[in-house]
Amino acid sequence: MAYLSDEVLGNLPKDVVVPAYDRSKITPGIVHFGVGGFHRSHQAFTIDNLLAQGLAQDWGIIGVGLLKSDERMLAALEPQNSLYTLVTKFPNGQMNYRVIGSIISYLYAPQDPQAILAILVNPAIRIVSLTITEGGYCFDPVTGEFDPTAPSVCVDLQGADRPVSAFGFIVEGLRLRRELGISPFTVQSCDNIQSNGDVAKKMITEFAKFRNPELAEWIVSNVA
Repeated sequence: MAYLSDEVLGNLPKDVVVPAYDRSKITPGIVHFGVGGFHRSHQAFTIDNLLAQGLAQDWGIIGVGLLKSDERMLAALEPQNSLYTLVTKFPNGQMNYRVIGSIISYLYAPQDPQAILAILVNPAIRIVSLTITEGGYCFDPVTGEFDPTAPSVCVDLQGADRPVSAFGFIVEGLRLRRELGISPFTVQSCDNIQSNGDVAKKMITEFAKFRNPELAEWIVSNVA
């Protein structure tokens, strides 16, 4: 099988739009948890549009997979230099093909959680964005309150020395940045949840209270 890669971009059919910018000069600005179809066809596509205009050179995306099922995304993106093809179908049946180059690397958290934390501490990272589905926010569907028994955060709340959940990585990343005197990143929910930013803020700070109440207060006061 011939894989998509930086080396073969010039050999693709002429009707396939490929990155005209130098991907080697793109530096990371965003860490994104949950590189599913929605992220790849919207947020990553938007950054790719900016890069094509000569903008956003320091807003490259580092994708992160947390779940066992995310091994498939690693297997798909790693051999392709994190490139993929976005296909847009129009009502008249026309198909447009575009190779997206804004994801500059993809990391699988269970393989090397320390690598994720090292990226989160990097001052160049100004946004940590999320498409982790409604279930990833660990709120009770009836009360709307944080559920500390949710499987996705339970391990981290029990004091695991290596984060496994998005909330675990975010809170530990913020703790380390605070300790090192590095400005906090912005947390951006891109999930289809009503008032998603408010939900993310509430659930992440409630999670932090279980780990370190004083840190949670700092997050409330300092993290957008």
